Amino acid sequence: MNRTRSTGLSALIVAQLFLGSGCPRPMTNTDMRRSVVRVVAGSSSGTGFFMTGPDGNVYVITAFHVIDCGCKVTVEREIEVSQNQQYVEAYPDTEVAAFDLDADLAAIRLKNVPNNLARPLTPAEPQRDTDVLSYGFPASSLVKRLGLTRKEGQLSNFIMLPVKDYRFDERIIKENATKALMLTSAIEQGFSGGPSVDRQGHVVGVNVLKDNEHHAQNAAIDIALVTRMLAQIRPPSAPTTQELEAALAEIQENYLSLPVANRFKVREAEYLSLGELPLLRGFASVLQSLDGESSAVVGIQLTHLPGPLLETYRSKDTQSAIAACEKKTEAAKHFLGEMGIQTGSLDAACSDVAIRPVAYDLMASTLQWDGTVRTRTVTKIEEVDPEIHLYRANVRTAGWANIATLYFAMEQGRPRLRLFNGSLRPNAMESQQPVSPQEYQGVWVRNDLRMPIPGTIPLEREITEVLTISIREDQSIAMRHQVGMSFFPPPGKRFRCGSGAVLGDSFVQQFTGDFDNGMIFADPMRTASRSGDAAECMMPVYSVDKRVSVKRIGNRLLMYRTDGSHFPEVAEFTKQDA
Repeated sequence: MNRTRSTGLSALIVAQLFLGSGCPRPMTNTDMRRSVVRVVAGSSSGTGFFMTGPDGNVYVITAFHVIDCGCKVTVEREIEVSQNQQYVEAYPDTEVAAFDLDADLAAIRLKNVPNNLARPLTPAEPQRDTDVLSYGFPASSLVKRLGLTRKEGQLSNFIMLPVKDYRFDERIIKENATKALMLTSAIEQGFSGGPSVDRQGHVVGVNVLKDNEHHAQNAAIDIALVTRMLAQIRPPSAPTTQELEAALAEIQENYLSLPVANRFKVREAEYLSLGELPLLRGFASVLQSLDGESSAVVGIQLTHLPGPLLETYRSKDTQSAIAACEKKTEAAKHFLGEMGIQTGSLDAACSDVAIRPVAYDLMASTLQWDGTVRTRTVTKIEEVDPEIHLYRANVRTAGWANIATLYFAMEQGRPRLRLFNGSLRPNAMESQQPVSPQEYQGVWVRNDLRMPIPGTIPLEREITEVLTISIREDQSIAMRHQVGMSFFPPPGKRFRCGSGAVLGDSFVQQFTGDFDNGMIFADPMRTASRSGDAAECMMPVYSVDKRVSVKRIGNRLLMYRTDGSHFPEVAEFTKQDA
């Protein structure tokens, strides 16, 4: 009797194990197709999955690095008709509802999509030494488009990942900062943003990292951080004056006040709208493509930007970083070119190096930053585009008479500055600069003390420049630019030409120009005059300027000048005491 009952009980247990719900069968791709989607942003693609948000909208969770180009995001879902036939539903009407830069997570809101469309995954607390199934849409060299793929593995350990800056030399921003799972699943490119689930189909992590050096060591972000991010989503709303003023104060104190060498370290998504990134990348690409006459013409036009012209982008640090990137990719471009493979992605990589310097320079121009933290008061806020939550604000700056117009996008419930007007023309080009023509009048000087001449035999040079500016009766501008140079031979030596001891050059050029939005733009009036023996002795004397612009920033006068074939150089003057 007891044995019979025991046998019957064993049979029941076996039936539950293999047929019932006691230990469900492994999840299949068919089970997951309603939950897992492909996420496409520009030329990048990865994986995402549906999760329930704090409201009635449909949300897709993915890795932030999948959508960090700032491009329009499209969500694609596979619909299975039969075992060998599927079609793709695309959802292009999306917006980034939230993101976590440190955890490399993003939540995409699907607009105008019914909630019953999706089968959201349910989060579960991850357990060590348990089986996991990782899902994604990997790349393939066999077929053009590979469908949803599953990789089996185990959750081998709990880890704390560092926060890395992948845009800037993979430097570590924070150590032991992000809760994550160590997986043995063989995840690969294309799995980023996809779910890793337990045997019950509950999501425990988001795939983000593949260890290319060690076997079976890949990482997923703990699902608890996704839950935290979703809980912070708020319905879109207009910014308040207090929020805008606080954002402007934070930008000045924590960003614009940084020295050049530290400006690379601020992630662009900290203060800027994500939608600006494609325009920033395009603007940086244009700058890198300038050459010859185009660099001179565009450079002078860009001096309309308030503040120093592209100070960070033109800095030695930035140009060295771009040159190093171009050198590094040159061999790869040559190799791929020989094989007939397009190399545009390599060019884009070097443009990415310039994004942060350009972002800083344009933000400084937009706020007319002059190195002084100023109180900024918002006097008016208007909605411009409700679809992208874009707002226009009138801002008064302490100590200035003019009112600036700034644009903000509300993202993650906080205002983020917009730099462009929908094209590659920065908003700052239209800024009214608070300087009158009378503030330019007078005599301005600059002195370069006796210093070695870079790239020459040990010669030394001393330079004195005098810029005299006056306003004619018709309100046009007259300028006289005088440059005096002295060249010195090495100690105990004499020049073989000229006076032998010291060579001199005196250069004078007259300009006529107009006042335009707080600046002077001028062209040469007549042929420049030159005297002295330095030019005859082949010394590097001052070249004739074909076009100049002059900008006053505080007590400084910046003169941008070009010979018509190069990007404008800048010289800084101070006003001569009366």
